[in-house]
Amino acid sequence: MSRSRFEENLRRMSEELRTYVSQRNISVTTESASSAGTIASKIHLAHSTSDVNFVRICEGGARLLSPALLDSGGIKPLETDAVERTLATSEFVFLYANAFSYPSSGCGLLFAPSLEADHYNDGSATPFDSGALVNHFRCPDPAEHPRDFFQRHQLPLSEHRDYLSQCLAALFRQPFDYVSGIAPIHPGPIGITGGDPCRRSTHEVRIPSSVHIRSRHLQAVFAPTRISLEPEVLHLLKWCEAEGFDVVSFDSDRDNDFTKLKSACIEYLRTKLV
Repeated sequence: MSRSRFEENLRRMSEELRTYVSQRNISVTTESASSAGTIASKIHLAHSTSDVNFVRICEGGARLLSPALLDSGGIKPLETDAVERTLATSEFVFLYANAFSYPSSGCGLLFAPSLEADHYNDGSATPFDSGALVNHFRCPDPAEHPRDFFQRHQLPLSEHRDYLSQCLAALFRQPFDYVSGIAPIHPGPIGITGGDPCRRSTHEVRIPSSVHIRSRHLQAVFAPTRISLEPEVLHLLKWCEAEGFDVVSFDSDRDNDFTKLKSACIEYLRTKLV
């Protein structure tokens, strides 16, 4: 799809959101709109993974690879019924404009919004986790194919943050609830149901092919202390410290990796966004 189609989607969806807010007499205060604008413009792009995968990423050239590249490189097979095949998104790396939000991960990376500017024409976003469209969410029209629904809601980079700002101001009790993992008090006009309400509202950002970790876009690396001495991980952490990027380490006993990771990320973002 072209960027012009993404822009058309943004105009339509913004109008639908304004109508939704008006019809329900939702009040948006100046303070809420200002806070929402700050968070939406500054929120980092997050990617989290298990410690085993994180070590592999560090050993493999410190790059995040798309499912297609992971498959072609013999790292992780792309199954014939994979969601990425259904939605035609296998060529993209998936990031989220929010705190680390999903279980089964203990390490994480935050990238600055500037990463989006490098992919003005070939990146895109959706105001929900696209992967959940196939197996977890229910679309308003059961007869519509998930790929068609997905395409109607793709947004351009970095303008998707304008839509995010509108959602944070109108749909959440307070804008930072989005970062804290607190579900919105109003579901919004998109109409998907089922699954995790936070996954239904988190903006997903897709970058083609790969994302280099050692770049000017990196903001912070999060890792449990137990893997910090792995040679390639240690090499990355030392590089981060030398280049002025943040390193956030935390103690964890594996069973609570994600809980510690998410908590550390939320507190980190609180210092950056509020």
